[in-house]
Amino acid sequence: MKREGPVTRFLVFCSGSSLDLLRQCPSSEWIKHTGIGMTVLLTSVLAMVSSAIALQSVFGTWWVSVPFSLLWAVLIFNLDRYIVSSFRKHANPLLEVRQAMPRLILAVGIALVVAKPLEMEVFRTEIRQVLGDRLTERLSGVERAHADRMTALTAREAGARTLLDEAGVRRDRFFEEYTCECDGTCGTGIRGRGTECRTKQLRYEASEREYLAERERFEAESALLAREKSEEARRYDQAMKRAREEFSSGFLARLNALNSLGTMASYAISLLLLLVEFSPVLAKLLGSEGPYDNLLRMSENEYRHQYMRSVYEQNLDMQMRRERQRRMPPYPMETPMSDSVSDTRLKYAELRRKLRTRLKNN
Repeated sequence: MKREGPVTRFLVFCSGSSLDLLRQCPSSEWIKHTGIGMTVLLTSVLAMVSSAIALQSVFGTWWVSVPFSLLWAVLIFNLDRYIVSSFRKHANPLLEVRQAMPRLILAVGIALVVAKPLEMEVFRTEIRQVLGDRLTERLSGVERAHADRMTALTAREAGARTLLDEAGVRRDRFFEEYTCECDGTCGTGIRGRGTECRTKQLRYEASEREYLAERERFEAESALLAREKSEEARRYDQAMKRAREEFSSGFLARLNALNSLGTMASYAISLLLLLVEFSPVLAKLLGSEGPYDNLLRMSENEYRHQYMRSVYEQNLDMQMRRERQRRMPPYPMETPMSDSVSDTRLKYAELRRKLRTRLKNN
């Protein structure tokens, strides 16, 4: 009675074994099947933890992730329980290996799904660093594009200022030539407003008009460049904000970051979970045939014999019924109708015809 406590019965239930058959087995069978049940239970617990971590990174709240993680754990529990309960021992080891191959493939899929969220939690710091580097790279791209556009605007402003400065330098030079010519300190050396003085005066005035026109163009270009710089600053702020908002740090992004790490520790965690997932099937595959397997085979053979006997009896009963029906005499033929019955039917038909004709005339 001690070995049939509630914990033991629960672990036997997890292993998919029959309590009725185990009660007829020695203690060694109880130890083996409770160990298999514990392995199935721990696998489902790991599945629940990993799915909770994955769903938490997707939804960001435990109120949503916990119910779905429990559902995922129940699903994994049922799959593992089905895998270990449907395995049967055979005398041929190759037949057992062939029987275990689909279950091992299914176990590989389950282990890989369970392992990834745990790996992401173990390498959380490294994943954050990778995601941070990617965000920095994206923001740097936005900053480089903004710097290139601002450089182009600054170059346009510098070009316009250079043209204005050149026009100012020409104006100042022509003004000096004009004043010193009229003063007699340069040029012809004749003081007064002669022909050369008037010529240099006209040239100076033309350079003055050119300078004023160039200054107007520069002021207009400066105002336009100021508006473009303001618009570029606004677009830059929006681009930076959009880059931060659109940057994904969800489950798929973290999974890609984990794959980019390429660390061997990640494969070690996957291998560990593969071994945990394989352990129930390996226990069934590598373990020797025990009393429980013999009793299970006897029980299934007994059910199969009863089923075949029932089918045989039903077939035999159907054959006997067909034979009795075949040997029964045919039904007697119906006797012809008498003349009185025939006359009565004719009179009734004639009466109906007359009534129909009278109703039609009326």
